[in-house]
Amino acid sequence: MLLTAVLTIVPLFCHAFDFEVDGICYNILSETDKTCEVTRKYPLLYEGDINVPASVTYEGMKYNVTNIGEAAFYGCTGLTSVTIPGNVTNIGEAAFYGCTGLASVTIPGNVTNIGEAAFYGCTGLTGVIISDGVTSIGHSAYDRCTSLTGITIPGSVTSIGNKAFIWCENLTDVTNLSATPQVISDGCFSVYGNLHVLPGYEDAYRNADVWKRFNIIGDGDVTAVENVRADKAIAPERIYDLGGKASTSLRPGINIVKMNDGTTRKVVGR
Repeated sequence: MLLTAVLTIVPLFCHAFDFEVDGICYNILSETDKTCEVTRKYPLLYEGDINVPASVTYEGMKYNVTNIGEAAFYGCTGLTSVTIPGNVTNIGEAAFYGCTGLASVTIPGNVTNIGEAAFYGCTGLTGVIISDGVTSIGHSAYDRCTSLTGITIPGSVTSIGNKAFIWCENLTDVTNLSATPQVISDGCFSVYGNLHVLPGYEDAYRNADVWKRFNIIGDGDVTAVENVRADKAIAPERIYDLGGKASTSLRPGINIVKMNDGTTRKVVGR
């Protein structure tokens, strides 16, 4: 009921903003802390590739961007990718609701909360990697992301809302790097395919409500790049950084790699 009410009033009331810089609209959150959030560009819509800056200057004052506001990109069907700066800590409710053209979004490690219906109906998203540091994934956060085929949930996530991944009919590959299975509802997922967990924690998931419906595989580990390259029979099929951005090659640091044998690995690039 709350979700329905929020989404009904968004188009009507989320149209004011404090200032605009380089085509992006902002609301000031705190004059004391000099913080602001990205907000809706009503009645216009954002489109193309958006690179949100870490800070902006308005009337001679510098403001740090710490939040992607509620419904900030609501209904922006022409939006194709968004890069979010490292100092953002929250993705607001319905922030990217209905962004059907959104294929790529980088969520940095300082984000702790992905709000209710944040990516609802983003039918263009094919893969989601949630950075370590996120603790909460809201109700219906990725509801109806019909092109989504794989997600990686970091060990920092302790709460996953009802319907978070429901109606993601092609979501057949889930990696959960938490040693303790999160308590989730029957309506969290629609499809129960492969679930990759840390080696040694398979039984914890096999005994956990809802998670036990998946095909549980204990291969969600960190593997050296040399070992991956030496195994010519098993090759990388898709490569993502920890922010969820696709890459054509392994990068220095930790990469999430989906292999051609169906497994998913955390790979250290050197």
